[in-house]
Amino acid sequence: MDKLDKEILREIQKDGRLQLSKLAEILNRPRTTVATRLARLEGEKIVTSYRQ
Repeated sequence: MDKLDKEILREIQKDGRLQLSKLAEILNRPRTTVATRLARLEGEKIVTSYRQ
């Protein structure tokens, strides 16, 4: 897990219902990059659920 993964986790911990496009905007990264990283985190069971 690198810095970007940690940034993604930090932001979704603040708001689990955050839209992917907004998350990418906050992180100043392409939407596809954030989507790929988030999918990997879910696949590795690091992210198991989302809460508001």
